[in-house]
Order: sequence, then C-alpha cells, then structure tokens
Amino acid sequence: MGKRLLMALAWVILAGCATDGAGTGAGTDWRKSGSTAEETSAAKKLCEAKSEEVFPVNPQMLSVGWDVPPRRECSTGSNGTPNCVTVPGTAAQPKLLDANEASRKKGFDACMKALGWTR
Repeated sequence: MGKRLLMALAWVILAGCATDGAGTGAGTDWRKSGSTAEETSAAKKLCEAKSEEVFPVNPQMLSVGWDVPPRRECSTGSNGTPNCVTVPGTAAQPKLLDANEASRKKGFDACMKALGWTR
C-alpha cells in the first residue's frame, strides 16, 4: 500500500502534465473494471486528500477594478478661470479566488489515473 501511495503522490506532483481537458474532480464518474462503489469512494477520498495536501486551498484576493472609475470634471468660472474637481469612483468588490483550485483538480485526476481509474 505504501508504494501505491508514493506513486499516487508522484503523479499528483506531476499533475500539470496530466490533463486531457475532459473535466476534472471528484464529481466526475470514474471507472475501474471490477471495482465496487466503496472502492471508488475510497480512491476518490485518497486522491482528494493527496491533492489537497500538495495543493492546499490558497485564497487570493482578486481586484477587479472599478464599477465607476474616478473622473475629473472641469468647468469655467465666471471670471474665466478653470474650476476642476475629482469625482471619486466606485471600486468593484474584490473577489476571493483559490489560486490552487485548477492544480488541485489536475492532481486529483492524475492520482486517480495513477491508481488505474478512467473516465
């Protein structure tokens, strides 16, 4: 069992090279000839744990800019001099994204494939 875990972990580390673009993750139907539902569940749990260990959740704040950007408004005063003010903008709410999500999904797929599962 230890050798299989090491092999699965090695595949998880090399996951960036192991994608076929057909969807990833624990929600995908995985098949292995002669396997039971319990074996499928156990393999998914193992691969989820390994991929989360190698690619932990890594929340990153994504600033998406402005809903309304700041702007400068100018007018001419009664004496002909310019009168300019900066109108503040409205910043968009930042979004929190998991920077490791794609790598973790690829790692999960690589682990399942290393254990002999197919989609």
